[in-house]
Amino acid sequence: MARADVTRELALWRAYEQAVFRVFDEGRPITFRIGRTSPRLDKLLERHGARRWAHITAWNPSSVPLPKAENLRRQRRLVAELKRGGFGILEGEGADPKRRWTPEPTAFVLGIGVREARQLGREYDQLAIVVGQRGKLPRLVACRPRSLVPGA
Repeated sequence: MARADVTRELALWRAYEQAVFRVFDEGRPITFRIGRTSPRLDKLLERHGARRWAHITAWNPSSVPLPKAENLRRQRRLVAELKRGGFGILEGEGADPKRRWTPEPTAFVLGIGVREARQLGREYDQLAIVVGQRGKLPRLVACRPRSLVPGA
């Protein structure tokens, strides 16, 4: 991996660590962040009978912006794949708290394990996804097999 690629990937990882994530519960947002507890998120999981979850998007592969129509098509394909897999899905988004980038729609996937979620992230060429378990801290997981970022 070239030095410029490494620098870019590490900068993106830091941006993801600072991002604000939301899942929409009957239209009401539940906000969570990497490494911080969220009692509201735990209550949502309990209500849905889910222990584990992942927050995944198909937007902007490798964090390279695509036209909105292409991103929407990719996200619909991801959601359809998750539904075929029998997963419960809630709408979500990932956003930059400093508003340097436009919020990206996500799928908040109930009951999915880290390995399967990471594989989906790889299929949709994402650098990282967010995963968690009820009662534990949300964390970033790298999707690139040879990534130099933590968790790869």
